[in-house]
Formats: sequence, structure tokens, C-alpha cells
Amino acid sequence: MLNQITSTATFQAIKTNPKTRSYWVVGIALVFATIAPIGMRAAQQLGMPFQAVVFWRLFPAFLILTPFVLRRYRGQIANIRRRDLMFILAAGILLGVHFNFLAASLVYSTILVSQVITNTGPIWVAILEITVFKEKLGRWVIMGIFIAFAGGIVIALAPSLETSTTIETTVRPDTLPDPNPLLGGVLALGAAIGGAVYLLIGRKVRSRVSLLPYIWMVYGIASVSAVIVSGISQKPLIGYSLEAWLWCLAVAVFVTLLGHGSFNYALGYLPATIVSISSQIVSVLAAIVAFFFLKETPLGLEMLGSSIIMGGVILSIIGQRKPNEVE
Repeated sequence: MLNQITSTATFQAIKTNPKTRSYWVVGIALVFATIAPIGMRAAQQLGMPFQAVVFWRLFPAFLILTPFVLRRYRGQIANIRRRDLMFILAAGILLGVHFNFLAASLVYSTILVSQVITNTGPIWVAILEITVFKEKLGRWVIMGIFIAFAGGIVIALAPSLETSTTIETTVRPDTLPDPNPLLGGVLALGAAIGGAVYLLIGRKVRSRVSLLPYIWMVYGIASVSAVIVSGISQKPLIGYSLEAWLWCLAVAVFVTLLGHGSFNYALGYLPATIVSISSQIVSVLAAIVAFFFLKETPLGLEMLGSSIIMGGVILSIIGQRKPNEVE
């Protein structure tokens, strides 16, 4: 009886308190986001090249949003300034770059390394703010940047420092389509930088354009860029198994739409620091799922380097929220 009363009280608190509800939404978003690398890897293992994976991750989300956006935001879209349209075009192209580099990195590196390096976006946002916008950053941000780079060096050196026997027994050939940890890390770095620039552009446009029409246009442009990349690399977008396509559809619905949408909802009620730090958990969750379901075990130094990188990123995120410490 007491447990029933407690459960009812907990449910009522979640239902009536937006902040409490937002913590649950973030938790659900983390579960959804974990699907992304797993689904993309599964589709690749079923014979779908990363170029097609990117397209089928983006295009279904664009189609699902189309009727809602055209019904509610047609007038706003027609009145978007030409300058903002150029920003949106650039954002869509950069989102396509982000996803193509991310999907390509999964061909060569473990899910843990790919996700950890890709999620260094806050580090690159901070670096761009220093170099492009001439902003001054606090000591904790700068310290976090150096720590993250140190972790990256550990990951880069991991294959050469550990024996070939260890590599063969930990990074299994049936898991990675074409094992090349260094190349995978470099591609993930490209995904991180592309995502960082995409976010900076989005900050400029989102103050004038509503969320749904913005992401609808960005997803559409990124889908077109995926078609172009597929054509240049001569990788067809169709002709793959239904199972591979369903994995991509799951990523499109649960990650591209629901996962990102949940994080955006939570930002309305929770500090950006909490949401940003919680997104780092995705790397760990995805690695755990990959270990149990894909039999994928990263190298010991890759796990160490990944832990160092996440620590540096979290430190930088916290430092960005402490303006009084800027020197």
C-alpha cells in the first residue's frame, strides 16, 4: 500500500512539475540517442554503405515533418530573410558533413571512439569562439580543451602501443567493416568540427526562425547533400535489405526526431550545462550496448583516452557557464 502511494505521488510530481518532467525527458532522450550509432553500425553490417545510411537517417525525418511544418509555418517560411536562408543553407550542408563524417568513422573505429570524439563539439565551439569571435574563455574551459586533446593523443597512439594480438582479439573483424582506428578518429573529429560550426550558425538563425521550420529545412538540405555525396562516390541509395532500411528508419524517428526534440524540450526548463553534460553519457551507453549486442570491445588505451576526453569536455562545458572566471 505504501509503495502504491509513493508511486502515485512520484507520477503526480512528474506530471505537474515541468522541471521534474524534463529530467525524465532527458533520460528518455539519452536512450533514444544511444540508438544512433548502434542502428548505423547495424545497417552497415547488413551491407548498406555509410552514404546511404546518412540519407535514410535524414530523409524520413524530413518527410515526417513536412505536413506539420507546411500547415503551421508556411507564412513564416515565405518571409524568411535572404541572409537567414543563406545561413540555413550553410547549416544544412554542415549537418550533412557532420553525419557523413560520423557514419564514415563507424566504418573504421569502434562506437566508443567514434562517439566520444564526435561529442567533443563543445570543445570546438569554444575554440571557434576564441579564433573567430575573439571571445575570452575562462581557465576551466582552456584546461578542459588541453585535457581533451591529451585524451585524443592517447587514442591516436593506442593501436601502436598495444600489440597486434591485442588488437585482433579486442576489435573484432566481424564488428568493424574496415578497421583503421586512426582514420576513424580523424573522421569523427571532422564530424565534431562540422557539428560545432552547424551549432554556431544555428544560434544566429534560431532567434528569428522557429525550431520546426528550421530543422525541417536543415534536414531537407542535408538530405540533398547526402544524395550528392552518394552520387559522387557511386554508392546507390536503394537496393538494400528491408532490415537495414528499418534500422535507419529507427534512427530517423527515435534519434533525429524524438531524441533531438526531447533535448530541445529539456533546454526550456533545465540549465544548458546539465543537458550538455548528460549528452556525454550517450558515448558510454552506446559503448555498453555495442559490447553486449555487437561483441565490440575497444582497446584499453582507447577506453582510457575516451574517459580523459569526456572529462575535458565536461570541464569545458562547466567552465563556459562561469562568466565571472573569464580572465
